[in-house]
Amino acid sequence: MGLERKHINIAGTGYEGVMLFLVEILCCAGKKVLISDCTVEHSMEGYFPCVKGLDPKNTVVDYGGIGYTVMNPKENNIRSLEDVGKDYDIVFKLKDLRELTNNTELNIFILDERAGSINELQNVKQGTQSILIINDYTGAVKRRIENTAEKLDISKVYILPPYVRDRKLEILAGYNDRFKFKGLSREKKEMLIELTGLLCPDLIKKEIIKAYKQASEGGRK
Repeated sequence: MGLERKHINIAGTGYEGVMLFLVEILCCAGKKVLISDCTVEHSMEGYFPCVKGLDPKNTVVDYGGIGYTVMNPKENNIRSLEDVGKDYDIVFKLKDLRELTNNTELNIFILDERAGSINELQNVKQGTQSILIINDYTGAVKRRIENTAEKLDISKVYILPPYVRDRKLEILAGYNDRFKFKGLSREKKEMLIELTGLLCPDLIKKEIIKAYKQASEGGRK
């Protein structure tokens, strides 16, 4: 499975840390990345420093090469995502699970085992391409997750066990201008490297490893 469209839906809960690390890797690999926040709460906005005079609801705000903008589909917005994202290689569209209706695009679901998350995922319509990432996996509802993945015809499932250091690095990413994540667990590192390859099939493994190393040490200079 490779990237067939440059627009990718991201939905779930607790995805902010994974998103910060992933987009930094992509930027270090030479890709222009835009995060389009289509959620109700815009929780991702709090992970970026405020830029005086720039409102992400009205424009794309650049944070060290990563574009961020708010596109609320329930508001009358004269901006078109196609126009806003035309100069970017990859556009991540952050969505609420209950609002995810366009399943012709690649969907990446990032969540944990809590009932609210899994129950909402079960109500999503089957899409064409989907990836599931389970954070802090304990195996408590293993069968429920397997059944849900089968129902949605999810092509790839990443199981990420709970690691205190991983969680610490994700929290710190929200307080720093650069998203350092050197020392991530093997499972999360392998997931990020593999995802980068899936999203950018033009990159060879050596380029991805180099981009990961650069990103994990603080990103582009």
